[in-house]
Amino acid sequence: MEKTARKKTGKINHIAGILRQDFSSSLLKDGEKVASAQEIALRFKISVPTAHEVVNLLVREGLLYRVRGSGTFIRRDKNHQTLRIGLLDIPPVPVPQSLNEVFIAQIDHLYKLLCSRNFQVQIIPYFELVNRSVAVEMLRSFDGLLVANTYLDRYTIPLLRECRIPFVVFRHNYQIGEPFCQVFGDLTTGMDEALKLVSPALLSRPVIFAEQTPNSEAMCRLWKESLLRHGAEPEQIETVTVNINRRSMECHKHVRVYCRNLMRRIIMSTTDGLAYNLIEAFMLENFQPGKDFHLISCGNREAQGFRFADEPMITSIGVPEEKVINEAVKLLLRLIEEPSDCIYHIRIPSELVIRKSFTGSGQS
Repeated sequence: MEKTARKKTGKINHIAGILRQDFSSSLLKDGEKVASAQEIALRFKISVPTAHEVVNLLVREGLLYRVRGSGTFIRRDKNHQTLRIGLLDIPPVPVPQSLNEVFIAQIDHLYKLLCSRNFQVQIIPYFELVNRSVAVEMLRSFDGLLVANTYLDRYTIPLLRECRIPFVVFRHNYQIGEPFCQVFGDLTTGMDEALKLVSPALLSRPVIFAEQTPNSEAMCRLWKESLLRHGAEPEQIETVTVNINRRSMECHKHVRVYCRNLMRRIIMSTTDGLAYNLIEAFMLENFQPGKDFHLISCGNREAQGFRFADEPMITSIGVPEEKVINEAVKLLLRLIEEPSDCIYHIRIPSELVIRKSFTGSGQS
């Protein structure tokens, strides 16, 4: 296998050398389009993926540059070196179609923002990080990385440490424990704002619904800390944990059994998806949000276009996504231009958006 890899690398370097000579002796001007990967594959009788690797090599060298949707172009101005930014920001696991559309819109905003500053941007899917040795070399070809929190796991964290280039972790609502530069939403501001509106009677017996995921568990801890700050007794805080793969079924089952007990309590959800399943379960039992039960959630996905119902209904705490993106880009540029051993943490305050599921103190 190692011998095959060396042979493939040699072929890539050989073809890249031929193309360098072609470009240097050609009359192509700066910014003119060059052959596509498909055309290179046809000319040298190689596979299209191998041709893409040849082009990638020349792009890394600064001889070529890409424009998304347009093609690959030659660069004659050697003094103008465009920064190459790797974007690790595609959901690594399947998500509902409506939520996937939200993610795509956010990624598109970030991509356009980077391109507007004349950066070369490459979106890196999670599966390209599986082969460690290849991934490290690939990541080192970038000047910097923007890494979504969803990419972090026991495989990618050591990989990011090893690549030794500037990167910023973003798209999360709590401070991660790793010593990484990060831009994250501070949900405690929105949680405190929400709990100030809750009556003392409801605060005496709160219940938190959480999923069995690291993100949801972190949200659960933040809810508990905020409840304690507002006078709730630790022994009175109840936590219900559901399996994310059986979330809808478990929410319906719990509400069917305990709905009358939950009517007289304030419910905190760690995600809007979980909140929707709870609201759906209550409504099947003929209980109305904001009237028969009171629920506050995290994420504010409905403001980002993710519709759980015909009308927005989840009172939720969220962080302005565009502000997170803008701050993450600014921090990455600073790390590239002014290398430092400092670890920067930027908190973006959250805000409470009141909708039908909780409109006030909860006092009938």
